[in-house]
Amino acid sequence: FLFNQEILSSWNSNIGAINQTRAELAYYDPKNFTKSTIDQIRRSIDLSQAENGFNQALINNTANATALHRLTQIKMSRREFSLALEHMQAAWDSGHRDDVTRLLFSDALVADGQPSPAAGVVRNVPRAEGRLMYQAWYRYRQDQDYQRAVYAWQTVMLLNPDSANAKRGLEDAQKRLNQQ
Repeated sequence: FLFNQEILSSWNSNIGAINQTRAELAYYDPKNFTKSTIDQIRRSIDLSQAENGFNQALINNTANATALHRLTQIKMSRREFSLALEHMQAAWDSGHRDDVTRLLFSDALVADGQPSPAAGVVRNVPRAEGRLMYQAWYRYRQDQDYQRAVYAWQTVMLLNPDSANAKRGLEDAQKRLNQQ
C-alpha cells in the first residue's frame, strides 16, 4: 500500500510540474525575455491544474519534495508568504535538507521577517547570496515591498558582512521604507 502511495504521489507531482511548465511557457516570449518576471507571470495565469496535481501528491505523501517546492514557488510569487512558509516548514520537518529546500525555506523565512534563521538555513549553499540579492531587487524592491527587501538585504549581510552591494541595497530599502 505504501509503495502505491509513493507512486501516486510522484505521478501527481510530475503531472503538476508538467501543467505548471505548460502554463508558464505559454506566456513566455523569447523576443521580450525581460518583459515580465516569473512572479508577474505566475500572478497573471491560471495554475489551478498544477496546484491540484501538487495537492493530490501531498495527499499521498505529505513529504513530497517536488510538490512542496513548486507550491512554495507559486505561493511566493503570489505573495502568499505564510502559505509558502507552511509548505517549506513541512519539507524541513520531514527531513529535506537538499540545496533547493534550503534556498526555498530561506526565501520563505525572509518573507516572514526572519533574516537570522534564513541566513542560517542557507549558509554555505552555493548561489544563496546572489539569489537573495536578486529577490531583494526583483521580488521586493520592484514591487515596493521595502520591508521585505530590508529583510532580504539583512540576510545577505548576515552571510557576507563585507558585501558593499548588500550594504547599498539595505540602505536604499531602509530609506524608501522610511519615506512611506
